[in-house]
Amino acid sequence: MPQSFKPKSVRELLTEMKDVSDLMIDLAYAAVLFESDELADRVHELETRMDKLMYQIRTIAAVVTRNVREARKITGILQVASAAEAISNATGDIADLVRMGIEIHPVARDALRTADEKIAWVEVSEDSVLVGKKFYELKLPSSIGIWTFAIKRGKSWIVLPQKNTEVHVGDALIVKGPPDGVAILCKMAGARREVWAPERRLPSIRKALAKRCVRQARRGCGRWES
Repeated sequence: MPQSFKPKSVRELLTEMKDVSDLMIDLAYAAVLFESDELADRVHELETRMDKLMYQIRTIAAVVTRNVREARKITGILQVASAAEAISNATGDIADLVRMGIEIHPVARDALRTADEKIAWVEVSEDSVLVGKKFYELKLPSSIGIWTFAIKRGKSWIVLPQKNTEVHVGDALIVKGPPDGVAILCKMAGARREVWAPERRLPSIRKALAKRCVRQARRGCGRWES
């Protein structure tokens, strides 16, 4: 075994897989809600990370399994890991909607907006009490139940900001939490309300297909066969 290989315990791997899959779900929904290619790309980066974690789990399973009893134990672990990987693949499919340029259906968007736990985009104004504060000072999760899982700062993104990350003027906080908590955060940020306008306006599936058919017809190959 290579000396550079530092194996993690099964517990550590499963914990990381759970954390990664949870983050992927939030990023995928945010990517679709705000039509963000950057967030969709982050989802696929995490999907690659999940594949590596799954490979490590399978490697451990191959090494430690020496009899039927141990095989039965490791099978349960593999089932849990496979479930996390399936979630990862599903979130990748959701993020692909953005990459394909397909707009989320209004019904799905409204469902996400009215959920008990909302995903919101909150912009920080110049006179906000958040400016210059670090997340460990704000204690948003414990005080108002809000978790910040991404920040858009100018043209760049910070995914999963650390406790020492400082809030800047103009930051767009991508958060998750109860509606009351989001409302409080908006006041703290100096924002009238959370922003729901997407970064760009994607066409619906019907419009996208219609444009494609028109282009094909112009090339002389857009005929539907019965």
